[in-house]
Amino acid sequence: MPITQDDMQSAAYVKGESCPHCIDKATVEQKARFREREHQMQLAKKRGEAHIGSDVIDVIEKRKAAKIEARRQAEAANKAKA
Repeated sequence: MPITQDDMQSAAYVKGESCPHCIDKATVEQKARFREREHQMQLAKKRGEAHIGSDVIDVIEKRKAAKIEARRQAEAANKAKA
């Protein structure tokens, strides 16, 4: 069910967590999970990344490659000092 502007004004509405239609249907654990998912989506958005899907695999691979390169450069700098 789509959320209307009126729903968003409700005290039962928490973005990514609950709305007037589902406030009493989710457990505390589910709401915590929904809240964390919303948080992760906002973090990904700030980084300009996708939160889910094939783009995430690309992001993971790029981060891994960047860490390996940074480690390689640090080791090279340490060898140069020695």
